[in-house]
Amino acid sequence: MKMQKSPPSLKSASGGGFFFEDKVAALLLCEMLIAKQSLGKDLGVAQQLERQAGDWEPFGDLVLTFSHSVEKLVKCGCSVKSNQPINSNGCNPDFLSGLWATIAKQPFVRNEDVLALFSSPLAQVPHKHLNALCEQARESDASRLEQRILHQNHQDARTIYDSFRHPTDKSQDGLPGHVLAHFVSREFDFENWPCPDCVDRRCVSV
Repeated sequence: MKMQKSPPSLKSASGGGFFFEDKVAALLLCEMLIAKQSLGKDLGVAQQLERQAGDWEPFGDLVLTFSHSVEKLVKCGCSVKSNQPINSNGCNPDFLSGLWATIAKQPFVRNEDVLALFSSPLAQVPHKHLNALCEQARESDASRLEQRILHQNHQDARTIYDSFRHPTDKSQDGLPGHVLAHFVSREFDFENWPCPDCVDRRCVSV
């Protein structure tokens, strides 16, 4: 009698990306145990980590919960990529569509929750400009940021910025600042980790 083969598990069929996600999750859990601020001082120390949260897809690979006060919880939906969906030419279109779609639906709460990209190290140019743009977007409204970028002479920064514009909405509601203000990025290089004192950019983007 011919034996019927059972289907492969999700983990065994998911390739290197799933193992990268496992390592990211394990490192974040370790940081929770030692009270390290995984995404910076603004969010503080993560209190909870959930995996494969379907209602946050495509930013549901991990969902981190941060406690700002007794009554206020902030969620961070995370997309974990073993590759780099953002390069010198800007943001990958599929990744961009997912970013805009997630901030527009429940359970994401505007002006409170955030979305994160956890990836292998970005190249120097997108790393530098992406983090600067996200910081600027959190400090000013989308229209003001648009004017600031238009008057800059840094073409690389403008390329990264423009790549976050809404794919179809050309109004003020589609300005890149609306998503950049809710976006954070952190990079992991497990091939060269741990680095001395765990302060190398390849482990954590600054």
